[in-house]
Amino acid sequence: MRVPSSITAEKFYATLGYQKIRDEFHGDERTIVMEKRLEG
Repeated sequence: MRVPSSITAEKFYATLGYQKIRDEFHGDERTIVMEKRLEG
């Protein structure tokens, strides 16, 4: 599962087991794409 994350939420998602995949830039705005593999 992939989610967009703000810079301030990156640590929050990391504690839930998400890993940073890449940074995306839209003008001056930076979004971090986080991913977590789901078993099932």
